[in-house]
Amino acid sequence: MSAAYLDAIYAAAGSWAELVRELDRSSREVLALAAQLGDEHLAAAVPATLVDGGKVVVDGSVPFGSILLGSGHAGGHAEQLRSLAR
Repeated sequence: MSAAYLDAIYAAAGSWAELVRELDRSSREVLALAAQLGDEHLAAAVPATLVDGGKVVVDGSVPFGSILLGSGHAGGHAEQLRSLAR
């Protein structure tokens, strides 16, 4: 994601508090949908490219569940998000 894309998301939210509310709402929705998936779906390999700080950290097939449920790269950002709320 580019900085311009992230800026547009923030602008659409209108405020920091609304951005946090939307993130909470959408993450709950994703988790509710994930709970309906079986192990076969969560284990399915999907192509992924993850970039962190301009460096490619994943470029290949990964289990869908690791992306969806945050046990991979995305899960590592939980503390970063918590620090922004302080």
